[in-house]
Amino acid sequence: MQRTNLVAMAEEAGISGLPIRGRASRIEAWFGIVIEQVAGILVLVEVLILFAGVVARYGFGQAVSWTEEVPRFAGRFAAFDGIRFEPKPRQRPHPPIVIGGHAAPALRRAARFGDGWYGFGLTVEAAAPMVQELRRLRATTGRPPLEISLTTFEPLTPALVAQATQAGVDRLIVMPRVRAEQLEATVRALAQFARAG
Repeated sequence: MQRTNLVAMAEEAGISGLPIRGRASRIEAWFGIVIEQVAGILVLVEVLILFAGVVARYGFGQAVSWTEEVPRFAGRFAAFDGIRFEPKPRQRPHPPIVIGGHAAPALRRAARFGDGWYGFGLTVEAAAPMVQELRRLRATTGRPPLEISLTTFEPLTPALVAQATQAGVDRLIVMPRVRAEQLEATVRALAQFARAG
């Protein structure tokens, strides 16, 4: 005698202790929650992309608010007129824009809009290909070379400084990892290293 799928499902449900009735409504509710969550994430991503575009276009592309006494601007996403802010930056035409990040889009932004790039928590070896890519990207813009800064947790040695210089790093910032009781001695050693040149 063949059992139908319905009978088999009923027996399985009885064995597992889960009622057959109500499964569809629970699945529909679960899908509803998942769809709401995915929609929320998509909206957040869209807002972040829009915000990044506004910042890139009006923050980096238009330095009017930094250079004019009473700035005026009208664009697609922003408009202002008759506003004042003080103090004005001393740097002309504007303060240097230093952009960080390791991903390809961040490197493109730095090359296109920035005056410098800041790498944090990288080894000099890991930063070297990024610096090469930044130099390549920057060359296509016709703008002056980027100033490259790198914070590393590697021990400061003359070999590390030479490696950073060869990689194209302009400013090497060393963050020593030491215990609290060794901090003062480490700072004194770094100062002595700096004086030795």
